[in-house]
Amino acid sequence: MKPVSDRMYSIIVLYDMYTSFFSRVIDGISDQDAQNRLNTKAKIKISPLLKEILLNITDEKLDSLFEMMPGQTFSIYELITFTTYREASCIGQIALWRRLLNYPAMKYD
Repeated sequence: MKPVSDRMYSIIVLYDMYTSFFSRVIDGISDQDAQNRLNTKAKIKISPLLKEILLNITDEKLDSLFEMMPGQTFSIYELITFTTYREASCIGQIALWRRLLNYPAMKYD
């Protein structure tokens, strides 16, 4: 499916790839270990509505600015690219936790 904004094409490709990677990185992890935070405050949240939003966002909306915190203004596009990068980092951390919990490494096939 083609996104409304051409700038979102690579984000959609990454979204699909990360969605696949996420299901692979949690494959086989027991319910008990899925709740094991290794004594940290870590939490994970993924929205099933995200792809639809990414596909339909317009250039006008991508260019709109918001204040993240006092003195820090970002465009919606900058926020999306940052959170996409962060998603990759989270998947990598979960892959590491797999190994720390003695699960086999994540499969990329």
